[in-house]
Amino acid sequence: MSASTIPQKAKAAPMKYQSILKAQAEGRKLASAEIRAAIDEAAAALPSARAEADRIEKQRKASLLTASDEEMEKAERQVAERRRTAERIEVALDVLRGLLTTAEAQDAVQQVKELEEAFQQKLGALEGAWKKSYPGALATVKKLLALEAEAETAFRLWSLGQERWAKQADENQPPLAEATGFPSRPLGLSLLRRMVQMPDAQGRLCAEDAILPRSDEMLRCSGLERLESLDEHAASVRARKAEFAEMIRRKEAAFDDPQVNKVNRPRNGNYPVE
Repeated sequence: MSASTIPQKAKAAPMKYQSILKAQAEGRKLASAEIRAAIDEAAAALPSARAEADRIEKQRKASLLTASDEEMEKAERQVAERRRTAERIEVALDVLRGLLTTAEAQDAVQQVKELEEAFQQKLGALEGAWKKSYPGALATVKKLLALEAEAETAFRLWSLGQERWAKQADENQPPLAEATGFPSRPLGLSLLRRMVQMPDAQGRLCAEDAILPRSDEMLRCSGLERLESLDEHAASVRARKAEFAEMIRRKEAAFDDPQVNKVNRPRNGNYPVE
């Protein structure tokens, strides 16, 4: 084994993990991207260091009978150096992975803080716009609801008028324009009071100035509709009373009618004497 057959140790440039470990020992802040790059470099260098140590060891054994003691000692030092380098890389990888876990946790905390700051900025913008624009918007919706209630009342009165006119009108009289519904077709949407929901100026839904959609059927009925229901109920009661009175009248009228094989007691209570 000659000196030319033994690999010569080249002066290696410092690896990234060495600078990372030095910065960690000095207490400097480490970026997760830098640590990740050092881990990738060390993980790629580890197989090469092991393979080089095995190759020199194989050459050393093959030259046992031909190489001088000086050459054998040099080869043994090189094998030991390569294996020591591989061991250092293994230990460094363990340390670097721990540093990466810590750095990623710090990055996650920092990201949450940045998200919080972004939220606070958005919230501040919303609150500013709310205080500036929302009271006016709430007043506008209330005005629309009032106009809608007036329009609906007018529609109900129109519809009632049509029904009453139809009951007493002659067949020869021209028909009135049909009540097509509310709201009108150009609006193309449901009643505002059934779908709108707005809090008060402070954002409270249960406050007096809040606007809630009417989901209950009785709440959806306007005062006029409830009055109409009362009118219908009163008319139904009158109709039932009239029907009962007519039944009693027919029964009383049929009391004095002669029937076969039936003796009616006179109204004065006295039976005729034969």
